[in-house]
Amino acid sequence: MLSELASKKYAQIFILLILVLIVYSPALQNSFLLQWDDGKYIQENPYINDLSLRGIKNIFIHSYFTNYHPLTTLSYAFEYRLFKYNPLFYHAFNIILHGLNVILVYFLILKISYRKDAAFLVSLLFAIHPLQIEPVAWISQRKDLLYSFFYLAGLICYINSIFKSEKNIILC
Repeated sequence: MLSELASKKYAQIFILLILVLIVYSPALQNSFLLQWDDGKYIQENPYINDLSLRGIKNIFIHSYFTNYHPLTTLSYAFEYRLFKYNPLFYHAFNIILHGLNVILVYFLILKISYRKDAAFLVSLLFAIHPLQIEPVAWISQRKDLLYSFFYLAGLICYINSIFKSEKNIILC
């Protein structure tokens, strides 16, 4: 019975990830949006070219293009180091991040509702909602995906800490 419930959870997560891939895979054919911010944030950004300790320090102490997004810039630097200016991989990483966020939404809703069907439905809506198109398909909006990832992960950790402390109080 327990393994059947676990397999249902993993099946739902698998379905969600396949849907994310189907819905957002056309973005893999996109190039950089040079008329928007991709040219500035990636191709003209001097901070992504240096992944040394000094370069990483520069990413964290300097703003660029009137914005301070060190984790986003650091992610661009890793991609630049591996793939240079191939937009396919930048778009693929955005899709992967969105898929991870969908999984985090699933586990968050599962933690607060204890219902797999509710977690699946909410995650499905989060995965395919039109509001998600811009952060996933536009490379420069990765900051939204990273923010969501760390916010959702932090919220899940917070909920876990509350449940653990409640268990400790009950056990005492």
